[in-house]
Amino acid sequence: MIKVVFVSNYFNHHQSSFSDAMFRRADTDYHFIETVPMEAERKNMGWSAENRPPYVLPAYESDAVRERCGKILLEADIAIMGDAPDAWVAPRHRAGKFVFRYSERFYKNGCPKWQIPLRFVKNYFRFNRFRNDYMLCASAFTAADAAVTRSYVGKSYRWGYFPEAKRYELSALFARKRSNPVVTILWAGRHLDWKHPDYAVAAAEYLKARQLPFTLRLIGTGEMEDELRAMIREKGLSDCVEMPGAMTPAEVRAHMEGADIFLFTSDRREGWGAVLNESMNSACAVVASHAIGSVPFLIRDGENGFIYRDGDVSQLSEIVAGLVRDRDLRERVGKAAYESIIGEWNAEIAAERLVALYEDLSANGSSTLFRDGPCSPAPMIQDGWYHNDRDS
Repeated sequence: MIKVVFVSNYFNHHQSSFSDAMFRRADTDYHFIETVPMEAERKNMGWSAENRPPYVLPAYESDAVRERCGKILLEADIAIMGDAPDAWVAPRHRAGKFVFRYSERFYKNGCPKWQIPLRFVKNYFRFNRFRNDYMLCASAFTAADAAVTRSYVGKSYRWGYFPEAKRYELSALFARKRSNPVVTILWAGRHLDWKHPDYAVAAAEYLKARQLPFTLRLIGTGEMEDELRAMIREKGLSDCVEMPGAMTPAEVRAHMEGADIFLFTSDRREGWGAVLNESMNSACAVVASHAIGSVPFLIRDGENGFIYRDGDVSQLSEIVAGLVRDRDLRERVGKAAYESIIGEWNAEIAAERLVALYEDLSANGSSTLFRDGPCSPAPMIQDGWYHNDRDS
């Protein structure tokens, strides 16, 4: 029996599928430790589970629960350390036990060169000096960011978020999409400047100028909401752009299932972006910024989605226009996207591979068991325009 524990700030729908998959394994004893209560804002967005699964332990509830959590953490074979204080991992380091850090990119806002020596020293004492400390990269840019201070070099593996991977009858799903009166384009997320919902509005303006029939739906709320509504009015897009407000994760998924195209326009501050997994799983033709953490891992440009250079609204608009014009292309790409999630990037495969990775690392100190997908060695991807085949 392999003992596995996942420690993070709080349990939410992003970890539930992976946790369920681990908990269901006959050879695994699994627990998830919450270190703090969830914020009210996240609860209002539908992030909290109505019924806490039996494997979730809220360490903050009492000293007795915290003591039990500490014992479970120290006894576990595999410890996945997410957003949790270093005090939680220190006992495992002292005992020489395996630790899998779970992190998005280190430097979402960049790292000034003058800070590197200080960060090098800090990271050495935090994790570099421990032989059994490895990185599960919840961003394609984590490995390169870590390497700035020589951290986790040769010890970083592809990972991510693994929301529920639904299985569909694709003919029925595409029939639903074809029933739309016009091509339906979806954008979903908080209306924040770094998520750039305004890029979706700009693409809508491009489409309307070319008399292409479509509906753009912007789901969510946030600080840019009034600005977006004003843009839509000023550009004369009120007849083709909708802003239905905030929705639960389940409601967003239902809209993805009916959408033809999904736009993911965030910049480098988007650590992973689980909406990419979900929209691909829903067989949408996705058009995504190259700077998003999940994009280099999940999208093969032109095959199971499209990648545009972050900030290049013209390129984004041209790709979307091509998809609006070509239903066969939309469906070919959407089918490949669905197969990527069902065939590789899902919680069940991640759970199975993590156990195999641990066993291989225990025996050999490094692992190349998997060539791609979860638990394969993470490449060093810089956040410049890494995919420029279309420009050559």
